[in-house]
This record gives sequence, structure tokens and C-alpha cells, in this order.
Amino acid sequence: MKKARANSAQAISEGAREAYADLAPMMTEWRTEGLTLEQIGARLNGEGHTTRRGRPWNPIQVARVLERGKANDHASTRPLPRPSIPCRLVW
Repeated sequence: MKKARANSAQAISEGAREAYADLAPMMTEWRTEGLTLEQIGARLNGEGHTTRRGRPWNPIQVARVLERGKANDHASTRPLPRPSIPCRLVW
């Protein structure tokens, strides 16, 4: 059952990436220019863009698309090195 859920979540995430592939670069650029999530959503709505379900954009949906893009960027890079400072868990 866990494997089926994981596969389903992966398929949904992949579908979202594909659906917003054309908008994600613009959204990222606007965010780096200093626009808020609300402003990005308003701009997308003003240009006639809707979400996959045909709904207007909201700040939460904008944040999800931006986060998904960040996750993709990190997936293609090398893993971060482990810290050299030893640590110990104390219970």
C-alpha cells in the first residue's frame, strides 16, 4: 500500500511539473524581482492563466509551484557534504 501511495504521489507531482513547465520560469523570475506570492498570483490571473483545475491562482498554489521548482533544482545537484563537527544525541 505504501508503494502505491508513493507512486501516486510521484505521478501527481510529475503531472504538476509538466502542467506548469511554461509558467514556472516566469514565476521564479518574478519572485527574484521581489514580487510577493499574492502579486505573482494576481499577475497570472490578470494574464488569463489558471491552475490545472481551471481555478484562479492563489498564494499557496504559487508557493507550491515555486517549491516544486526548487526541489527539481536540488535534485540535479550533488548532495551537500556532511558536517565535520561531530555531534552526539543525548536522550
